[in-house]
Amino acid sequence: MIARAHIALDANSVPPEDRHARDLSDYEMVEVTGEGATWEAAKDACEIPENALIISWIQE
Repeated sequence: MIARAHIALDANSVPPEDRHARDLSDYEMVEVTGEGATWEAAKDACEIPENALIISWIQE
């Protein structure tokens, strides 16, 4: 199984109440992937940088 996370680098500093209203395009967007036997193992294998904000997960 593969997990893909779309993340905004250094965007975790945006307060939770502002995340939906704020334009996150000012932050660099990247995708990280991880593989594992289960969905949880695949997510755990994704190396999410510190201070990154996870935008979405995709399960393959």
